[in-house]
Amino acid sequence: MEKKRYYIGPVVTDISEFGIEEGAPSYLTKENDIAWFFHVVDKMKIAYDDWDFPPLIVFYSAGKYEIADGRHRNEAFRQMNIK
Repeated sequence: MEKKRYYIGPVVTDISEFGIEEGAPSYLTKENDIAWFFHVVDKMKIAYDDWDFPPLIVFYSAGKYEIADGRHRNEAFRQMNIK
């Protein structure tokens, strides 16, 4: 690795305070890709009671937080008002 990295976790916290982009990722530009993103989010919301969701993986770089794994889960939680 080029740089030393530090890992903390798992941590239970409200990531809505981290300033992470909400909704479909901005790199999705095609209408079908955005629609698919929200289709997956809707399926996750339906499965919420029957599925033990894995944790989100969040990293901090260049002064901001980003989700490395869990964009769909984060959006589903946001829409269901789960902190």
